[in-house]
Amino acid sequence: MAELGHNYNIQCMKLFQELKAAFPSVPDEVVRQCMKKNRNDKGKCKEDLSKESQNYFPGRYRNRALLSHQMEQLFKLDKELRQDRADMFAMRTDVQQLENTVKRQEIRVQKHPAKIVHVEVKQLEHDIHSLRGLCDNMSKKVTNLTGGKVPLGETSINFENYLSQQSHAVPDTPDAPSDMSSGLQNVDVI
Repeated sequence: MAELGHNYNIQCMKLFQELKAAFPSVPDEVVRQCMKKNRNDKGKCKEDLSKESQNYFPGRYRNRALLSHQMEQLFKLDKELRQDRADMFAMRTDVQQLENTVKRQEIRVQKHPAKIVHVEVKQLEHDIHSLRGLCDNMSKKVTNLTGGKVPLGETSINFENYLSQQSHAVPDTPDAPSDMSSGLQNVDVI
């Protein structure tokens, strides 16, 4: 472990745990100093710690070192737990906000299309009714101008021939003049 890698901190922690497991009677600070002194060389650290462990009484210091190590781990885990709870609370709040936003959008989508479709249907029905009326009026005018001799929708017949042969046109309204030129002015040729 003398060389520095990408996960240097993880490697240091792993070495510390291995050394601590091998030499539980040695205090944590002594293990860290040994790692620093030997630049995280596992072999050299084990040699130094084996010598160092003879200086500590196995019973008293072992329990103390173990307790110290366990307390450090407990505080570390407690800190991580508090941080994870805070993160979970923040995520829960974010999820609730997103759910509320989605619900509001669904309600908007459900309300508006029905109104829009209803308005569009009414408008289309009105337009269809108007177009039918215009078509009926146009067919009446064509029938009046041609005297009923030209079938509607016929494209092979020259419409103008029928108008010029017609000497008297049937007016589309009772007040309309019988003059052919005035009847032509009211007709829109499609």
